[in-house]
Amino acid sequence: LGDILSLPCWPFKAPGDDEPEVWAQQLVWVFRCLNHLVPYPAMGEFFGQPKDESKYAFSRFVDTFNMGALDLDEALRCFLQAFRLPGEAQQIDRVLEIFGDVYYRKHIEHCQTSGQEGTGYLKSGAAAYTLAFSVIMLNVDQHNPKLKKRMVLKDFISNNRDINEGENIPPEVLTRIFNNIRKREILTPSSGSLSEGLSMARWEDFMHLVRIGYRDNSLVAVRSNRRAHVQGFLERMGESMRTALESALAFDEGARSDALQGLEQLWDLTLRHKCPEADSVAEGLFFFGTEVFHEMQQSG
Repeated sequence: LGDILSLPCWPFKAPGDDEPEVWAQQLVWVFRCLNHLVPYPAMGEFFGQPKDESKYAFSRFVDTFNMGALDLDEALRCFLQAFRLPGEAQQIDRVLEIFGDVYYRKHIEHCQTSGQEGTGYLKSGAAAYTLAFSVIMLNVDQHNPKLKKRMVLKDFISNNRDINEGENIPPEVLTRIFNNIRKREILTPSSGSLSEGLSMARWEDFMHLVRIGYRDNSLVAVRSNRRAHVQGFLERMGESMRTALESALAFDEGARSDALQGLEQLWDLTLRHKCPEADSVAEGLFFFGTEVFHEMQQSG
């Protein structure tokens, strides 16, 4: 993974150090919060391996998504903004099996905590896995320009008969899923860079990580006064901001006003709100912005 990540001296602990949970959490944090540095295909290949550490890390990766209240197709849509499915059928099978187990657990937990216990439309992780595979196939069927004949709703419902522990998934759920996929293709970006665009699913996922403090990685603390807050923010971001500004000016002297205006807006965001969530959003937007700039510089 060192060749994939290109992160010097990252203090990971390997699974052999008797701390698999710590190792998995560290790795997943990089995949979720520094995903613009990690090639999506490489991430998918790693998760699709038959090794225990890959399965363990992937289950922790899926667990970071807020998808219990979503229909399975919307959960997949959000999920597939964060990495690319591997290419081989067996790898896809392993990935979707773990996704199905975690989605089913989160779906049931949501029903219980929202006072809707017993209303879940799935009866097992295996049913979620089978439906996920079916949704992937439906997405290809509906949006592959080479296909002349496409499934209709009747076909989709028929294909998923008896997959729910011998019972059928409610037809209204399958109808909702079918219509969603037909209208909007599930697309996976090739990287975590914002230069490929920012879908609503990806933005909602980003804000979820901000709200729960996941992106902070224990680096942000609420400051009691403005001066301390400014000092704390600059300790984390000052050097990165200086380096990015120097790079922008070296590349294009005319970028001075735009670069300074952008930094001023991020500065205003964190000082106006003075809370970990605002800091995390400002930091995330800053790093995404510099990534887009570097890509433009390289392509130019």
